[in-house]
Amino acid sequence: MSAITDFTFNNPLIKNYFLGSDDYIPTPEFLYIHRHPMIKENFVSEVEVIINQTSEYLQAKNMKGGPVKRLVHLAQSLGEVLPIQDEKNAAKALGILRDIYRFCRDLTAKV
Repeated sequence: MSAITDFTFNNPLIKNYFLGSDDYIPTPEFLYIHRHPMIKENFVSEVEVIINQTSEYLQAKNMKGGPVKRLVHLAQSLGEVLPIQDEKNAAKALGILRDIYRFCRDLTAKV
């Protein structure tokens, strides 16, 4: 699958954004995914899997306090910018998704 039609983390533009680069913000891809929900293989579903894995990790480690509060705060922040309606709104949601992605990856990497 070419990078143009790849909406997953296999697309280097998307992956680099979630790793912290602001050279390219995948707003067009995000809006396309949002408008075409039948596209199941995409970075949003991949972030969802990572969130679920992190939740399982938090439960298994019986973690409470800071990490749980941070994840809940990020989820609430995402909820505040939904539904996705335009590029400005999508860019805000992407920033929060990136924060969630990085938080989850950083937390579970400390295993």
